[in-house]
Amino acid sequence: TKVYKGPAAAYHDKLMQQKNHNIRIREIRKKPAKAAYKGRPAIMEVLTKDIYGKVKTEHDVSTFKADAAAMGDMVFATVHGSYKYTVAGDSVVYKKSFDRIFVLRPNKTGTQWPARIANDQITLRVHQDT
Repeated sequence: TKVYKGPAAAYHDKLMQQKNHNIRIREIRKKPAKAAYKGRPAIMEVLTKDIYGKVKTEHDVSTFKADAAAMGDMVFATVHGSYKYTVAGDSVVYKKSFDRIFVLRPNKTGTQWPARIANDQITLRVHQDT
């Protein structure tokens, strides 16, 4: 695994450490709820400005693999793939792979979509050629 240490990568890593509630839990142990981002405006601001605002992604759809299985009224759909990303101020193109799992359940009758996403989980990992 190649770890990039460019200035933008270091900046983004430090920013993630400062903004991530789970990483900061030890320092905010007495009042963890006060350090959490609450409400849609606050959450959207930290995501768009601080976390994702400096990262540009490009997904390689040709690497996507999908599988699904039904259990009762639920469908478990898994998508595997890879993407490239750049961090503002850094010329290095980074690569990652991901696994995304969706649990789909029937939607209410009379709605536009037949199913709703009951759960969504994503795992980011070291890039692998598929």
